[in-house]
Amino acid sequence: MSSSSFSPTFHSDFSSSRLGKGTNVKLKLGPVTVLVLIMALVAGMGVLSLTQLNSMSTQGYLIKELEDKNKGLVEDSEINSMLILQARSLESIAKSDIVLSMQEPSNVYYLGNLTGLASADGS
Repeated sequence: MSSSSFSPTFHSDFSSSRLGKGTNVKLKLGPVTVLVLIMALVAGMGVLSLTQLNSMSTQGYLIKELEDKNKGLVEDSEINSMLILQARSLESIAKSDIVLSMQEPSNVYYLGNLTGLASADGS
């Protein structure tokens, strides 16, 4: 089969209401035009796929970055929780400067039965 015998020519007859009633348009495409259209279609599909891949990789990078930030924040939260528990421990409170600077009272007075409008026994 020689290349000169290959000549894809497309004929399309159509009429459009915009062109007027009974208007026929004949479309003839030669082999070079078909080749150029196919190459343009392949190039367009390539650009679309590269755009989609770039978008997906950018989103993947952003997701990875957010996951790393989340991991760091979780670690910080765990460290802060541990420090809070350590600060609330009785041993830590007993060794604090405020407690060590307190003085023991010299006299302690306890109140006896109180009489008044309000009492604990309900009378």
